[in-house]
Amino acid sequence: MQTFLFTLLLLAADPLPHTLPGALGFLQGCWTGETRGVRIEENYGDTDGGSLLGTVKTVRDGKLRFFEFLRIYADDEAVWLQPYPSGRKDAPRFRLVELEPDKAAFENDTHDFPRRITYRLLPNGGLLTRVAGVVNGESRLEEYVTLPSDCGK
Repeated sequence: MQTFLFTLLLLAADPLPHTLPGALGFLQGCWTGETRGVRIEENYGDTDGGSLLGTVKTVRDGKLRFFEFLRIYADDEAVWLQPYPSGRKDAPRFRLVELEPDKAAFENDTHDFPRRITYRLLPNGGLLTRVAGVVNGESRLEEYVTLPSDCGK
């Protein structure tokens, strides 16, 4: 109930670009982790201008396996996560559907995979990213934990 009320208050506040920095600031910074032999790097900038810009990169066996640019922004309708996997310009956007001080979830019910993307700040300071959806009629869930890093320095 408390989460629901927090979300309602946040979304009912002054038009969303002003609330975006405080609500999603937990994503800011650089994050690095490794899952099943794949190194994951996520970087999220500041929220100046009402948008949060980020990059995701995965490397396996010394080779780039995946990259993505993303933008989290607000318009008059909602707060959106707009990913650009592998630089694609036609990727679907995902609507913010859940917001807590240390968690944000975005959904697009018309997309197969991913359908839901969730970020959660963990008690140890790590970031849990969950990507869920459907692939070939089967439910699929990917999740990985990254820890704060020095942005490759």
